[in-house]
Amino acid sequence: RKFDRELNAKREALRRKEQETIERHDEFVYYDGATEQGFCYRLCCCPHFGKITSERIIYSTEQDRIWTCSFNGLYSIATACWSKQVEQMDYDMVLDVSVEQSCPQMCLGIGTMVLHCES
Repeated sequence: RKFDRELNAKREALRRKEQETIERHDEFVYYDGATEQGFCYRLCCCPHFGKITSERIIYSTEQDRIWTCSFNGLYSIATACWSKQVEQMDYDMVLDVSVEQSCPQMCLGIGTMVLHCES
C-alpha cells in the first residue's frame, strides 16, 4: 500500500510537471522601442511606443483629449505629449510590413514601420 501511494504520488507529480511544460508559453521579443530609444529622446520628443514579439505587435496611439476649461482639461493638454494609448495586434491580421526611412532618420537610427492589415 505504501509503495502504491508513493508511486501514484510520483506519477501525479510527473503529470503536473508535464502539464506545466505543455502550458508554458514563451514569447520572444524581436524589437522593443523602450530599449532602443534613449532617455532624452523619450523625454523631449515624446515618441510612440512599439514592441514586436513572436506572438503580437504592441504599439501606441494618440489618446483622446479632453478639451474643456477645467482642471482635467488643462491636465490633459499639459500631458498630451506623453499620454499614449497602448494597443496590440495579432499576426493573423497583418498582411504585409514595410519600412519608411529618410536619410536623416537613417542617421538617427529611427524610422516608420507601416503595417498593412485586414480591415
